[in-house]
Amino acid sequence: MKDKTGSSLGEVTVLDVEKNPTCTTQFGTGSPPKGTNVAIQLRVETPTDYDDKQFIRTTERDFSEVNSSGVTKGVGTDSDLCIADRDGITQAFTASSKYEGWILLDVSDLDSKLIYRPQYSLGGPSYQVADLSTVANASPADAPAAPVESTVAEAPEQWTPVAPTANSVPDGPIGFTGAPIGDPQPLVGKVIDYCMEYPTYQNGTTMFTDGTTGWTQQCANGG
Repeated sequence: MKDKTGSSLGEVTVLDVEKNPTCTTQFGTGSPPKGTNVAIQLRVETPTDYDDKQFIRTTERDFSEVNSSGVTKGVGTDSDLCIADRDGITQAFTASSKYEGWILLDVSDLDSKLIYRPQYSLGGPSYQVADLSTVANASPADAPAAPVESTVAEAPEQWTPVAPTANSVPDGPIGFTGAPIGDPQPLVGKVIDYCMEYPTYQNGTTMFTDGTTGWTQQCANGG
C-alpha cells in the first residue's frame, strides 16, 4: 500500500469477507444496518520506517463502496456489536508490527466494489479490495465460512488502484474549524493529530497537525 509519493505505508491483506455475518448477542443488540452488514477481516503489517501520521490505524472510515451506478458512498456503521465477539483491529499501530482483526461495514448495494484508502493518506491511491457481487452470504454458525482468496495491497495485480472521482471520499476530516454553523464540512488540508479527551474538552474536540483546534466527526465517534 502506497502514499501519494509512491512510498510504502505497509502491507494490508484481506483474509476474509462475509456478507450478512451471523451477529452475536453476547454484548447486547446493536442498531440494525441502514443497508447490509459486511464483515471484512484484515492483516496489517507495518514497516520499520512506519509513518504514524498517514497510517495511524485502520477503521471503517478507510473504506467506501462504489455501487452499481458508479456512485462512491461511505460504509460507516452506527454499531459494531454484531461482531463484538471477534478480534478487532482499530488500535493505533506501531512500527515493525503485525495486526489481524475484523471490521464491520454497512453497504447500500450488494453488487458494490469495496474501496480502501487510509483516511489520513491525503492524495494517496485507493485500492479495490473486494467485489461484493462475488462474495457469498456468511455460512450458518455451525458450519465453517468459506474463506475468500487473500489479496495483498502491495501486489498491483490483486488490488487495483481506483482513479479519484467527483464522488470520492473527501481529502480531509469532516467537521468545523470555527463556530459550528450548518452541516459539518470536509476540512481540506487539515490532518488530525489527536482527539482531545472528553470530559476535559467537548466531545469531538480535535488537535490538528498545524497546531490549530476544531471539532471533527471522527473524534466525536471515538477517534
